Amino acid sequence: GSRLLTLLILLAVLAVTGAIIYFFVLPHEKPVVKPGSNTAKTETVPAPVAPTPVAPPAPVAPATNSADPAKNEGDDKDPNAPGAVNNTAEEEIKKEADAQLDQGTTTVTVLAGDTLEKIAARHHTTVESIRHFNGLTDNTIRVGQKLKIIPGPWRITVTVPRNELVLEHAPNGTWRTFRICPADAHNLKGIGISESSVSFLRRRPDWIAADGRKFKYGEPENPYGEYLIMLARRPNPDRPLRGFGIHGVDDKTSNLKNCGRGCIHVGSSDIELLYYLVCPGTEVTVISGETVRNVEK
Repeated sequence: GSRLLTLLILLAVLAVTGAIIYFFVLPHEKPVVKPGSNTAKTETVPAPVAPTPVAPPAPVAPATNSADPAKNEGDDKDPNAPGAVNNTAEEEIKKEADAQLDQGTTTVTVLAGDTLEKIAARHHTTVESIRHFNGLTDNTIRVGQKLKIIPGPWRITVTVPRNELVLEHAPNGTWRTFRICPADAHNLKGIGISESSVSFLRRRPDWIAADGRKFKYGEPENPYGEYLIMLARRPNPDRPLRGFGIHGVDDKTSNLKNCGRGCIHVGSSDIELLYYLVCPGTEVTVISGETVRNVEK
């Protein structure tokens, strides 16, 4: 009988100990009551998780309004529309001019004892031309250096009735056309000269009017512009003819009436090219169709 009592006491102690461990020691899930429900339901509450950063959406280009082209600011413009600027013709002219320069360009190698003056003389060009087309800031060159040259000799024919200037050169002994450009030489009508040559070339020249007044480069009364090619009678290149030369004009601003008795006018880009190509002594032939009086010497 005592053994049975001991066993019951032991079982009771185990039961109480188990209850204590279950209710007070072991963790329990908390009841979560969902809204709208009267029944408590045990659910596992997950641990909080840091939010994953989300990249902002890429910008979306605004849709074009095909019904109203005026509202489509990014639409391509019609080059033929009223008010549109079409540079195609100008770009083609520039490409053609660049192609002519490339075709006429040759490359020479600087030899021992060479100077820009010697190289220019060998190729019928000028020191300033070599410096211009090679980006040189002075006359310093070195043996083995490659230089771009557009060689001569050159000659110019101005046709008054056609209003054109033809520039030719013969680097290999055969004359061929290098450039044809518009030219206004109507002031030459009645002047008794058809054969001349380049006397000198000058950049940013002054101008002396017929009454002796002198106007500096850049003054409004000076019609010469940036470049001037002064001419002389062919047998006497060192005696330039007063008021007889080739220079550029800006059709929007130049006053052609101020240009004197014997000016040949070409565009600003054409006179720049002539300035860097032709040399003193280059022959200039003027075909005017009239011979009335002699020019002033």
